Amino acid sequence: MGVNFFFCLSSFLITFLLLKEYDKTGTISIKGFYIRRMLRIWPLYYLIIIGGLVILPLLKNYLPLPPERANPFYYIFFLYNFEPVVRGLDGVSNIGFVWSIAIEEQFYLVWPVIMLFINIRRKYLIFFTIIAISLVFRIIYRSDYIILTYHTLSVFSDMGIGGLIAWLAIRKPNLVMKFDRKSIILGFYVTGLVLFMLRPVILAHPLINIYERLLYSFIFCFFIIEQNFYKNSFYKIGNFRKTSELGKVTYGLYMYHMFPVVFIHALFLRYLDGFTQQHLFFSFLIQMLVALSMVIVIANLSYNLFEKRFLQMKDKYSFFVSKSNTGAEVVRQSSQPIK
Repeated sequence: MGVNFFFCLSSFLITFLLLKEYDKTGTISIKGFYIRRMLRIWPLYYLIIIGGLVILPLLKNYLPLPPERANPFYYIFFLYNFEPVVRGLDGVSNIGFVWSIAIEEQFYLVWPVIMLFINIRRKYLIFFTIIAISLVFRIIYRSDYIILTYHTLSVFSDMGIGGLIAWLAIRKPNLVMKFDRKSIILGFYVTGLVLFMLRPVILAHPLINIYERLLYSFIFCFFIIEQNFYKNSFYKIGNFRKTSELGKVTYGLYMYHMFPVVFIHALFLRYLDGFTQQHLFFSFLIQMLVALSMVIVIANLSYNLFEKRFLQMKDKYSFFVSKSNTGAEVVRQSSQPIK
C-alpha cells in the first residue's frame, strides 16, 4: 500500500508541476525534466545497485541473505519489475524493492512527452485512457498475482488517477473545493480505515481484487488534495515539523531501509535468538524500531554528504514559480532556487 500511495503522490506532483509549467511558459522543457529526474534518482539508485550486487554477496557468510539470482540487465535499465514477471519469484533479488523505482522511471520517460503533445483541452482523456487500459489489463490477468503486482500496465492506474486529480486541482478547482467539508473529509478517512482493515479480504477475492488499486488510489489522492488545499482538515501533517523534515530524505529512507533491517536481524539471530523464540512480537518490534532509527541516520548522512551534490546541479534545470512585488506569479529557470 505504501508503494500504491507513492505512485499516486509522484504522479500528482509531477503532473501538477508540468501543467503549471505549460500554463506559464506555453511549453514543457522535456530535456530539463529528464535531467532533473536523472540527478534526483540515478546517483542513489546506482549506488544501491552496486551495494546490492557487489557488496552484499561478499557478506553472505555473515548476513541471512539468499543467493543473488537477479539479472543485472534489469537493474541497469530500470526494468527490474519485469524480472518477477519473466522468471517468477525465484528471480526476486535482495534489493528487489527497486521494482517500484523501475516503474517510476518508465513513467518519467513517457509522461512529459504525453503532457506536451496531447491537446491541452483534452488532457483529461489521457488519464481516463490510462485508467481504462490498466483496468482491462487487470481483468485479463486477474488470477496472476505476480503480474497484478509487478507489471507496469497493472499499476499504471495509480499514475492515471494521480494525474487526473492534479488536472482537476488546476483546471476544475471549484469542483475539487466542493468536497472541503468536515463531514466529507471524515467520511473519506473512515472509508480509508475500513478499506485498510478489509484489505486481506479484498486481496483474497479475485473479482474485487481487480479494482483494489483503483479504490485505494482514489482514497490516497483525496488525502493528498485534502492535506494540500482544504481549510476544514482535522489536522495537517505539515504542522508536524519534525516529521515533515523527513520529507527531503524519504527517497533515501526507501532505498537504504533493507540494509539496517538485514543487519539488525542478523545480530538478533546470532546473539538474541533465545529471546526472539520466546518473545517473537517484541523481538520484531525492537528490530524494526532500531532499524528505523538507523535508516533515518543513514538517509540524512546520504542526503547531506552525497545526494545534495547532485541536487545542487539540478537547480539550474528547475522550473520555479514565485511571487513578484506586485503579487503576480513570475516563472523562470534559474541556476539558483528562488527563496
